[in-house]
Amino acid sequence: ASMMNGTITADDIKKYFERHVVPETIILLFLLVFLLIQVNRMSETTVRRQFNGLIEAWLGKKESKIHADQANRLLSNILPIHVNKELRKTGKFSKNHECVGVVFASIENLHEFRMIGLSNPDEEEYTCKIRLLSEIVSHFDHLLNRKEFSGIEKIKTIGCTYMAASGLLEADERRPPVAHLVNLVNFALQLTDLMKWVNSELDGHRLDIKIGLNYGPVTSGVVGTSKLLYDIWGDTVNVASRMESTGVTGRIHLPASCIPLLERYFVFESHGQIQVKGKGIMDTVFIAGRRRQFIFATIPEASDTEVEMCDTQL
Repeated sequence: ASMMNGTITADDIKKYFERHVVPETIILLFLLVFLLIQVNRMSETTVRRQFNGLIEAWLGKKESKIHADQANRLLSNILPIHVNKELRKTGKFSKNHECVGVVFASIENLHEFRMIGLSNPDEEEYTCKIRLLSEIVSHFDHLLNRKEFSGIEKIKTIGCTYMAASGLLEADERRPPVAHLVNLVNFALQLTDLMKWVNSELDGHRLDIKIGLNYGPVTSGVVGTSKLLYDIWGDTVNVASRMESTGVTGRIHLPASCIPLLERYFVFESHGQIQVKGKGIMDTVFIAGRRRQFIFATIPEASDTEVEMCDTQL
């Protein structure tokens, strides 16, 4: 009645508020709360997904690093460190070296080794021989962990023959040019001593080692793409192999041309002239012993004459 008369009372406002404003406000509040709940759910889901994504990415990165480290360790056992680095940069490796020492050490009578009391001699004997050879090669490898032999690289094993080389790394100007070769000869002498110990453990059996050594220019490189092979090639390698095959059990055999480089450090014994395949008649010698005990860190400084020898005779 009051509205029809054109006047609005407090009761009218109250009734309008209760009928229209309050319900609409409640609906709006409900919608707002509902919207906030949905937004919160979506945010929580997004955060969870992002968190899970970060965790998965971190785990994936960690797993990739583990695999990469394992691959690097495996590769470092197959390839020298400097070769590994170059392969990562360029994908290939080959290099010429002027002054490299090469040694071949062969266990020449492993095939004669006999085991007693085997139930299946034909199969078990070969297994035992392989295990014994593996143990001996492992001892050879272990020698290379010694500081004085750190510049020597194992190249490969060929049957019962162990091949290693020195001088493939960058030369240390603080040491004489022949330091790595002196260490290689010392390594060869250590191999003969090691085989004496092996024979002492074999209870009546004896394995003989024959060693050939040479010094000169070689080419190193990596061949293959899946099964990588690091190797060295050249006339120096061929002659070192011939020194082993024409040598004498328990001795280190090398060309007489190496004497001027090593005579300050070792005593030599002549082997006379021998026929070497591909080279004709060669004067060769045996290492008879050391002149004094030393490692590379205490080798006397090289004279100008020795440096000239390294540059001209090789």
